[in-house]
Amino acid sequence: MQIRKIFVVGLMLVGVLLLGNGRPGLNPQARMELEASGVTQYLGQFEPVSSEDIGASWVKHTYDPDGGDGPICIAGTPFSPHSPKPAILRSS
Repeated sequence: MQIRKIFVVGLMLVGVLLLGNGRPGLNPQARMELEASGVTQYLGQFEPVSSEDIGASWVKHTYDPDGGDGPICIAGTPFSPHSPKPAILRSS
């Protein structure tokens, strides 16, 4: 239960960072703080095993946990983040 509370608080903090300045994306100070904390250390280290268009301009990426050596969700399940579809691939 404690892990769930920490996860929810973390999600709320990320939401505040993402929406806090009224514009999409992080403000420069928040971005620098996240990078300084090491949160970006694994960017580019793993390739998704699948990327699925889920509509509304979003793509779901799924990674192989590779027996514990690949990205794993905090719940111990395969890591599946979502990202905005690149503008040039969006239909009008």
